[in-house]
Amino acid sequence: MIRDRVLTGWNFTRIAYTLVGLYIVFQAFTDKQWSFLPLGLYFASMGVFAFGCAGGNCYVPKSQTSTEGDVAVSFEEVEKK
Repeated sequence: MIRDRVLTGWNFTRIAYTLVGLYIVFQAFTDKQWSFLPLGLYFASMGVFAFGCAGGNCYVPKSQTSTEGDVAVSFEEVEKK
């Protein structure tokens, strides 16, 4: 459940999101810039709880039915009157 989600599946992206979020939180406290606190907490929670892009949800795999390669294109000439 939540414990498994927090403890498993760590990769570079989750670590980076967590560290950047904690850095933003730290800077918000030291500089007394409270408006940045929610931003830092958001990034840190993305890393810890693996949601959003930190959980790999932004990855879009290539379509299996992709038509890459040579494709015949036909053009029709339009005359100006």
